[in-house]
Amino acid sequence: MATINATNTSNPISVAQGGTGAITQTIHGVLLGNTTGAITATAAGTNGQLLCGSTGVAPVFTTLTSTGGTITFSPGAGTLNLSTTAQPSITWSIVTGTTQAAAANAGYIANNAGLVTVTLIAAASAVVGTKLRVTGVNNATGWKIAQNASQQIFFGTTNTTGGVGGSLASSATRDSVELVCVTADGLLWNVVSAVGNITVV
Repeated sequence: MATINATNTSNPISVAQGGTGAITQTIHGVLLGNTTGAITATAAGTNGQLLCGSTGVAPVFTTLTSTGGTITFSPGAGTLNLSTTAQPSITWSIVTGTTQAAAANAGYIANNAGLVTVTLIAAASAVVGTKLRVTGVNNATGWKIAQNASQQIFFGTTNTTGGVGGSLASSATRDSVELVCVTADGLLWNVVSAVGNITVV
């Protein structure tokens, strides 16, 4: 014998009876359980948003962000593309002479018996994030990083004299330093790492 079950009611069916306990639901919202209470729905998210949970409260749609500055989020309809900004690679060269004009994102190994002077990257060739590294080997008198006009290097709370009169210099053969340009005009540089006792002039 066939059994036909039919429900004809204008009232919401309770969760306990297999219903939602609600008359309407948010269009495009995600349904959220509430023990025996009526099922609710989140507000609909926008392009690229993800549902993010929180302890003890209902999850919500949120837009991903990055505080590091190297990740870019590109939201679309049903998509979220993440891309990263590649860090510039450093090309190393051995300097056997006494002078070297630095290029952007380059490293120099001072290898001359006398003082090796590396002149800071020209302002016109530097942008924010441009790097310079200098280290030494087999040069008893060390290396010096000279500046161009209006350039200046900051080593923590100490800074060089502005312009061609300022410089950084090693005090031992294998002292090393890394600088990064911190202004769009290529004039100001920060020391971000150093080995040895660096002289700031």
